[in-house]
Amino acid sequence: MKMRLSRIRIFINHALRLLAISAVLIFIMTACDRSSGLHREDVPKEENGGKEDTGNTPDTSGDGSSNSGDRPGFDEFDSDRELSDSGFRYHGSGFTLRFDDCGVLIKIHADGTRELINIEGTERIIFSSGEMTADSLFNSAALTVKGVNIAIKKAMLKKQTAETVWYHIIDTSSNDHVIVLP
Repeated sequence: MKMRLSRIRIFINHALRLLAISAVLIFIMTACDRSSGLHREDVPKEENGGKEDTGNTPDTSGDGSSNSGDRPGFDEFDSDRELSDSGFRYHGSGFTLRFDDCGVLIKIHADGTRELINIEGTERIIFSSGEMTADSLFNSAALTVKGVNIAIKKAMLKKQTAETVWYHIIDTSSNDHVIVLP
């Protein structure tokens, strides 16, 4: 009789475990089935890449208006196109380095200097903004492209969000350089 009771207890324990496992599997299958048809709609990104604007977008006109045509060097620069792309990058000197391209790294030094480096070693830019003045221009900005120091005529902050900063640099030959960094 004791032997028979022992076997019945073992059978009941196994049956309860199997029932518990079955209940968990049924719950998981039901939960997965319910979510399969209820996907979120794709939300379009904002012009600034979906990042919150911190309100630090500079006035580039010098007269309080947002018309950038009043400042020299801005007429030929397509700032709308550049400011709508929040991807970290350098564009100028006949080439572009983009962080979202495979093999491009960003290095941030303790002094604030930033480097964009192609891991093949063929392309590298080094940028230090220096100090910003009240009109969003930078004193003592430095830019090195492929080992060559670029003589800077003007370095400007174009836009700043919580995670991204857009710089527009005009060299002494009036060439545009765009740097977008974290």
